Amino acid sequence: MKRNKRYNPNKNKHIIRQSLMQKLHQAIMYIGGDEYSGMVNIKTGKRDSWMRPEIIDTPYQWTVYLAVFLRESNGKLNTKIWEMPTSQPLMHSQICKSVLATHREMIEEWKTKAPNNFVNIGWLATPYKSDIADRVEEIFHINGAYDSQMTFEG
Repeated sequence: MKRNKRYNPNKNKHIIRQSLMQKLHQAIMYIGGDEYSGMVNIKTGKRDSWMRPEIIDTPYQWTVYLAVFLRESNGKLNTKIWEMPTSQPLMHSQICKSVLATHREMIEEWKTKAPNNFVNIGWLATPYKSDIADRVEEIFHINGAYDSQMTFEG
């Protein structure tokens, strides 16, 4: 006799939340001059005013796009972007801590490589598979990544 799998409400909740986040086109974004990370609609590029509980309370397999914003001597804006997938499902708070450590390394590296060109840093994290790699720079630009200078710890 074949035995059915036990019903797991957490798995069902996770699947529903993930599909909801994908349908709403939501991601988390942080730009260096801001105090906190916030929600962004990746379809329009505009920030949302509040964090959704679907993002905060559920671990996801994140895809994080790390960015360094540079301004060349001729005034041309330049963005370096790296894609960093997570190896295991992480909560919102865990992803913020892990990205913060990586960003500190990036700040030190770019302060020595191009101290006069360095403007800011930022990251964008999506909790689902998406094809926004080509839109990441545009989303940062819409949200003012070059408008505020990053404050550095001495």
